[in-house]
Amino acid sequence: MDVVDFGKRIKQKREESSLTQEELAEKTNLSVGYIGMIERGKRLPSLDTFVIIADELNATADELLYSSVKKSYKTRLQKYEEKLALLNRKEIKKVCSVLDVLLEIEG
Repeated sequence: MDVVDFGKRIKQKREESSLTQEELAEKTNLSVGYIGMIERGKRLPSLDTFVIIADELNATADELLYSSVKKSYKTRLQKYEEKLALLNRKEIKKVCSVLDVLLEIEG
């Protein structure tokens, strides 16, 4: 997860909500310093704290985590590509057949 990107999205949602760090800290019972560290990507909140912040900002987990999830999938796809490059033609055909079924792609 890219903690800096995550922090930037928290800050963006806070600003869209017209809240200062102090106001968000007060509403979430967190310290201003902790909010600042999250926004700068220096700290990653626990799941419970994440939910409290997201609720206060009226933000979904998708909104706050999107690029992190997207980057995670890109990394995973790169690893798959590397492994596929090591397979022979018959093995690749098997993998493609499975993917076609999973992705509902007609041959």
